[in-house]
Amino acid sequence: TRTHAQPRSAWSCPHVQITCAMLNPPNKCYTNWQCPRGQKCCPSFCGRRCISRPPSIPISYGRVSGSSGGIR
Repeated sequence: TRTHAQPRSAWSCPHVQITCAMLNPPNKCYTNWQCPRGQKCCPSFCGRRCISRPPSIPISYGRVSGSSGGIR
């Protein structure tokens, strides 16, 4: 038997902030096993679907580019 832990991917589904008004939206998938390699079955705007890992957004610490802060 399979457990709920699915080691195929280490990333989490993105948070869905807005959903459609449909009472029971159609799902394109129900588990990650139904998705191609590298994709996960995630809640989307309207139902569940297979999505690819979102790109990682680089976080920069420090001054904003172009801001010299008076130093020349």
